[in-house]
Amino acid sequence: MSQKRKQPTPPTAVTLKVLVVDHNTLSPREWWAAALLWAAAALAPLLAGTFAYPPHFSFMAPQGLVPWLQAAGGPVCELCAAAALAICVIDSQRHPVSEHPVPALVPATAMLCGWAALSLIRSRDLAMSLDTLGVLFSSIAFVWSALRLSRNRAFCALLLLAIVTAAGITALLGIQEYLYQWKLGAPQHRTFSTFINPDFLAGYLTIAIPLTGAAVVAARDTLCRWGCGVALAAESSCLLLTGSRAGAGITFLAMLLWLALMMAGRCTARRRRRIGASLLTVGIFAVLASAPTLLRVVGPAPAAAGKPAGIEQDIAHTAAEETHSVAFRRYTWLGAMAVAEANPIIGVGVGTFEVSYPRYSITGYTAHAHNSLLQWMDETGLVGVVCLLTALAAAAAYTTHMLLRIGRSGGAEDVERSASDGLTGFEASAARLFSSWSVLLSGLIASIAGSLLHTLIDSDWYVTGTLITLVGVVALAIGIARSFLEDRSESRRKPGREVWLAASALIVVIAWRALATGTARLWRMQGAALVASGQSQQSVLDAYRTAVWFDPLDVETRMDLAEVLNRTDADAALRQLRTAVLDASIGKTWYRLGSQYLAMHHPRRAVAAYRNARVAEPHNLQTLHALAAEMRNEGAIAEWQGICREMAALENSPYGQVLAVPEHVETEYAWAHAQLGDYAASQGSWPAAAGEYAKADAVMKLWWPTRNLLINALTPASTRQRLTDLYAHVLDGWASCLMHLGATAASQIRAVRSEQAAFLQQRAQDAANPKPPGSG
Repeated sequence: MSQKRKQPTPPTAVTLKVLVVDHNTLSPREWWAAALLWAAAALAPLLAGTFAYPPHFSFMAPQGLVPWLQAAGGPVCELCAAAALAICVIDSQRHPVSEHPVPALVPATAMLCGWAALSLIRSRDLAMSLDTLGVLFSSIAFVWSALRLSRNRAFCALLLLAIVTAAGITALLGIQEYLYQWKLGAPQHRTFSTFINPDFLAGYLTIAIPLTGAAVVAARDTLCRWGCGVALAAESSCLLLTGSRAGAGITFLAMLLWLALMMAGRCTARRRRRIGASLLTVGIFAVLASAPTLLRVVGPAPAAAGKPAGIEQDIAHTAAEETHSVAFRRYTWLGAMAVAEANPIIGVGVGTFEVSYPRYSITGYTAHAHNSLLQWMDETGLVGVVCLLTALAAAAAYTTHMLLRIGRSGGAEDVERSASDGLTGFEASAARLFSSWSVLLSGLIASIAGSLLHTLIDSDWYVTGTLITLVGVVALAIGIARSFLEDRSESRRKPGREVWLAASALIVVIAWRALATGTARLWRMQGAALVASGQSQQSVLDAYRTAVWFDPLDVETRMDLAEVLNRTDADAALRQLRTAVLDASIGKTWYRLGSQYLAMHHPRRAVAAYRNARVAEPHNLQTLHALAAEMRNEGAIAEWQGICREMAALENSPYGQVLAVPEHVETEYAWAHAQLGDYAASQGSWPAAAGEYAKADAVMKLWWPTRNLLINALTPASTRQRLTDLYAHVLDGWASCLMHLGATAASQIRAVRSEQAAFLQQRAQDAANPKPPGSG
C-alpha cells in the first residue's frame, strides 16, 4: 500500500527571517578571519610602507624598536590575509553563502595571478619576483576573504574604521615628523611618516581622505563621527605636508567625484550640513599645512630681515627642483616604454623592474617606473596589464552601476535598512555605526578613482601598505554594493575543487615567502646590530648564515655574508658571491664578484665579471670606473680612454643631468675627467689636460661642501678619503698644467692656488676635528 507523500510546508515569515539571519551573520570561525583582516588593514600602512622587496643597506644597525617592527610588518600582513583565506575556504564547506557575481572579476583575477606566476621564467632575480608575487597573492586573498565576510555590515563597518584609524595615526605621525623638522629650521621638509618617501605617503592619503570624509558624513554615532573628523583633519594636513602637488590636486578631484556620486545616488538629502563640514575640514586643515606644497609651486618669498640665509637658499633650491622632477618622470617613462617594447608578451618578470630597467634607462637610477600600470606592463607584458585593468574595470563598473541603480530607484534608505535586518547584539551595534551606506559607497568609489589617477605618476601599488589598503577599499565597495541588491533566496553552493586548488596555491606561496623573508630580515638586522656593537666574528657569521638559510634566494643577504666571510676566509666569500650570481644575474652581483676576484689577484676573471655587469647595467658609473681602471692596468690604453670618454659624455646627457636625487653629486665624472687629464698631461697636451682638470674640479667643488651632510651619511670613510685625495690630485694637476701654459693662464693660476689653499685648510680642520657623516 503506497503512502501519500507529505507536501512541504510553505516557508513562513519566521522561516524567511531565519534564512536572512543565516546569510547576514558570521560563524565564530569567520569572526576570527574578520579579526585577521582588520589587523592587516590597520598594520599595513603603519608597518609596511615600503616595497615587497625593500631597499637594503648593508650593516646598517637598527635604531630602536620601529625598524624591527617594520621588517616584519609586511610579512605579518601577508600571513594575516593567508590565514583569513584559509578560514573562509574551510568554513565555506559547512556554511555556503549565496554571492551575487561580479562580471569578469573572477576570471580576470585568476588570469592576473597565473600570468604573473608565468612571468617568473623571465626573472633575473627570483627573490624579488617571489616577494612581489607573495604580496600580490596576499592582496587577492584579502579580497576573496573580505568579499565573503562583507555580507555582514558589522564586518564592513569595523574594516572601514580600521582603515580610517590607521590612516589617521599615519597622518599624525607625519605631522609630528614635520613639526620636529620645522623646529630644526627646515620649513621645506616633506614629511613621509611611515612610508618610504613623501610621494608614496601622498598616494596612500589619496585613498584615505575621500573614504574618511564619507565616514564623517555617514557616521550615526557621535563619538564615531568626531573620531573620523579628527582623522580627516590629520590626513588633510599631512597630505599638504608631503609637498606633493599631484597628490593635492588628485585628492581635490577625488572629493569632487565623491560629491558627484552622492548626487547621482541621491544620498545627499538631509546630509548637506555634514557634507559641508567634511569639505570644510579638508579645506581648512589643508590650508594650515600648505607651506611645503606652496614652496614647491610658487617658490620662496623675498628674504625677510633677520631670516637665516641658509633657509632661504634651501627653499629656493627646493622650488627649483620641480621642473627637474617632471623631466625625470618623463625620461623614466620613455625608458620604461622601451622595456615594454622589448618584452611585450611575458615581460621581464614580476617584481624585477629595478634590475631590468638599467639596460634601457635614459636617466639615472630609479627603483620604480613612477607609474604602476606601466611598470606592471614591463614586468608581466601586455597580457598582465590587460588582466589588471579588466579586474579594476569590473569592480568599478559593478559598484558604480549598483550605486546609480539605487539612486534611480529612490529607495536607498529602505535597501540599506533591509541589508542589516536580522543582526543582533554586537553585530547590530557595529552595523549601526553608520547610517548611510550609499554615502560610504560613494566615498569608496572616489578613493579607488583617486588612487588610479595617482598611480599613473607614482608606483603606489607596489607599496605594500598602499596595496593592502586599496584592496580593502575595493572589497568593501563590492561587498556593500552587492548587499544592496543581492537575492538572498538564490542557491548556495559549496566551492568546487578549482577553488580549493587556487586557494591552496595562494596560501602556500604567501606563507612560504612571508615566513622566509620576515625571518631572514630579522636575522639580517640582528647581524647588523652585532656588527655595530662589536660582537665576535662568529656570532655575526651565525646571524647572517641563519638569514641565508631562511631565504637562500636573497642575494643581498648572501653578499653581506660574503663581506663578513672575506675578513677571514676569502675563498668562502667567493663561493657565496658565485652563488649570488647564479641566483640573480644582475649588475650588482657581477660587480661584487669582480671586486672579489680583484681582491684575490685574479684580474682577468675580474674583468670578465665587470664586463657582465656592464651588459646588465651599461651606464653604471661604478662598473665603468672599475673596468676602466683594470684596462689601464693591463695596458689597454685605447679601451681605457674609450670608457673614460663614455663616462664623461654621460655627465652632460639626461643620465647625468636628470637624477632622482638632484642633491647627490656623482663624483665618478670627476674621476673620469681626471683620468683623461692625466693622459693628456703625460702626452704634453697642456690645454687639453687643463680643460679636463677644470671639469673634474667643477664636480669636486660641488661635492666638497656636502661631504659631512646627511645625504652622504652612508658613504664609507675609505671612500670619503679616496674622494678627498682625488680632489687634491685634481687641484695639483690643474695647477701644474696652468704653470706650463705660462702667462696666458696667470689669472687662472691665482684662482686655483686660492682654492687649493682653502681646500688644504679645510682638510686639516677635518683631520683635527673629524665629523661623522650626516653631522653637517
